[in-house]
Amino acid sequence: MDQPQYPTLAEALKTVPDPRRARGKIYPWLFLLVLICAALAAGKRKLSEISDWVKYNGEVIRGSWPDLLPRLPSYATLRRALIHVDLQALEAAIAPQDAGSTIPGSQTPKALEDPPRGQAVDGKTLRGTLNYASATATHLVSVVQHDPVCILAQRRVETPTHSG
Repeated sequence: MDQPQYPTLAEALKTVPDPRRARGKIYPWLFLLVLICAALAAGKRKLSEISDWVKYNGEVIRGSWPDLLPRLPSYATLRRALIHVDLQALEAAIAPQDAGSTIPGSQTPKALEDPPRGQAVDGKTLRGTLNYASATATHLVSVVQHDPVCILAQRRVETPTHSG
């Protein structure tokens, strides 16, 4: 039986349009997208982390892309690329075209009927509620659900305990 052919990330990203003007282009658009996606795959979520990842992996990157300039893209270059990328085109390029398709060896997780939701307990002293005569303020304790975000319960308490 023939092995199915799966495109590489770089092949998939070739379909994402380059929004930049012809003047001032230093790096190929595909190169910038691959660097950003590789940093994201490495767990880097902030732009500063992505830029640091590119610097840290500079030698490996230069070895994989030998035809490029001797310097790597700066923080500002990566920022401009992220600002101008067409997100719909990017999602269409990297998402499986068929909802039933999977990566070889992967398992599709079963949908949870009632997924667990995180909750937190938080206390606040409301600004502007200080009663100068009695030297008291309004204190609230809330139970907050994370996803979707909503306040499940909220009570006024006499004094905060700050224990934890």
